[in-house]
Amino acid sequence: MKLSKIISLVIAVAYLVIVHFIGDQESLFEVVPYLIFVITLIWYGDDLAYYGVGSGIGGHDAGRIDEPSPPSLIKFMGWVLLLIPILLIPLAILITAK
Repeated sequence: MKLSKIISLVIAVAYLVIVHFIGDQESLFEVVPYLIFVITLIWYGDDLAYYGVGSGIGGHDAGRIDEPSPPSLIKFMGWVLLLIPILLIPLAILITAK
């Protein structure tokens, strides 16, 4: 298993543990789909890059996707989405500490 997969999994599990102890069960059910989406971007960015290539809208060439997305960009966006909560927590603490 790649190091990036291990690190992303550890961060995702940490989020789940934090939400479990701080939030309620409903919060946990809101976080799980988000984490699945983000982990999918990080783990399967290479495969997702080719998703939809060659398809057009309604069978026409308009809106046709001719080239795959850069896999590194897909993985980077997964990391950004995974790390946003870590960046927002200190901001939320600063705002509420008035």
